[in-house]
Amino acid sequence: MRFRWRLGAGDPTIGGWLTVVLYFMAVVICWDASGSTGITTPERQIWRSIALVLGVLGISKLLNLLTAFTELGRTAAYFGGWYHRRQIVQAEFVRVVVVGCAGITLTVIVWAPTASWACWLAVIGTAVVLGFVLIRAASIHQVDRFINQTALGIRWNRVLEIGGISVVIFGASWARHLAAG
Repeated sequence: MRFRWRLGAGDPTIGGWLTVVLYFMAVVICWDASGSTGITTPERQIWRSIALVLGVLGISKLLNLLTAFTELGRTAAYFGGWYHRRQIVQAEFVRVVVVGCAGITLTVIVWAPTASWACWLAVIGTAVVLGFVLIRAASIHQVDRFINQTALGIRWNRVLEIGGISVVIFGASWARHLAAG
């Protein structure tokens, strides 16, 4: 088994480029929302954290870094002699991701209880995108099979990733609108 990854656009389709553009659009809008007047310091930090997370995910999507992560795991399993039992590790990884994303979301809610509904919406959208991207990186066959199916002609892969980013963009735009009065 060899390491099969190369630096470059992992998804050179229109949908792939649209996803990258939406990531960076969300970064700009979230950062702008963080500068809105009348928001609390914790909410400002939440907006900036969301911008940072989505920026990292956008760069990762642009450079195909999650495929490198997947290939690294696959190669480690093969050379470690546990490739035939990798599903156990993948399932545990998914559990950790789900619990981690839920934990981060709840921690943010407790940490900044006065944040706006727009901010909470963006936090939830970010958790969905982050969870989806990390679970997809685990490359579990059942997950891969599901995300390649379509709903109304759109692959679930796009529905989840672009949908989550769109929720964040909506939340940040709403926050900017609220701040403008």
